[in-house]
Amino acid sequence: MENSRPSFIRRHSLWAFFILTFALNITITVIQLYILRIPQTTAVSLLQVFTPTISALILSALIGGKAEMLKLLSGFTRWKVSLWWYLAAFMMTGFPLLIAVVYILLGNPIGGLQPGTTFWTLLGALLFTLFSGPIAEEAGWRGFALPRLQEKHSALASSLFLGFLWACWHLPFYLEPHYAERGMPLPIFLCVVTALSVLFAWIYNNTGGSLLLTVLAHFFFNFSSAFLVLRFGLLPPMWLYIGGGGLMMLLIVFAVIVFGPGRLSRQRTPVLSVQ
Repeated sequence: MENSRPSFIRRHSLWAFFILTFALNITITVIQLYILRIPQTTAVSLLQVFTPTISALILSALIGGKAEMLKLLSGFTRWKVSLWWYLAAFMMTGFPLLIAVVYILLGNPIGGLQPGTTFWTLLGALLFTLFSGPIAEEAGWRGFALPRLQEKHSALASSLFLGFLWACWHLPFYLEPHYAERGMPLPIFLCVVTALSVLFAWIYNNTGGSLLLTVLAHFFFNFSSAFLVLRFGLLPPMWLYIGGGGLMMLLIVFAVIVFGPGRLSRQRTPVLSVQ
């Protein structure tokens, strides 16, 4: 009887993760916006975006204690991978940079730096961009959920399903007017995040489950929107959405054709075992 609870959670760990992650996110959103009435720019928002990792750590602890938690976090230490995969992660900013160069060469005006921008505001924004998404989420979505999905389904199907849920997890954020005004239009956002999930799975599966590389890819993508568009004003948002989205789709087609939809990887064995 002592091991019945961990065994039950292990068998249903995937759905337990999704339910707990969404429940925590919605609860924090309601408390933040409607009880405390504070904006998402406060420290409470960091607790909100960390809900995937919090859920993954809680479930890992229930399944296997400290050893299982360390196993989950070990993905952050996998940095000895081919330089190609660092380049693949950088493409999340490289593609938008290419679009910005084309936009400027066509003679279009650029917005320039936001008024009041200083070195310290840029540094603060850079750290916030790194933590509020890349570091906060990847242990949950890629470290915990993706390997479990891939045990029963193809990498492509798993990443598309995970991407849809990942996109839906962001819906409570759109309740905050500041986020809705500055963020992507919701229909575009849902498509982009689902596409990103495929690319992140491609990187994760080919780097032996490196969360470091998916954090970098996640960061570079967020950097494009937060800095190239909003802070540096190098190109309008719609150019980023259409141009960047088109290049992302080409990269997805390349990954599926060359690496195969089954694993999105040339490895013959599963990336990680969750047993």
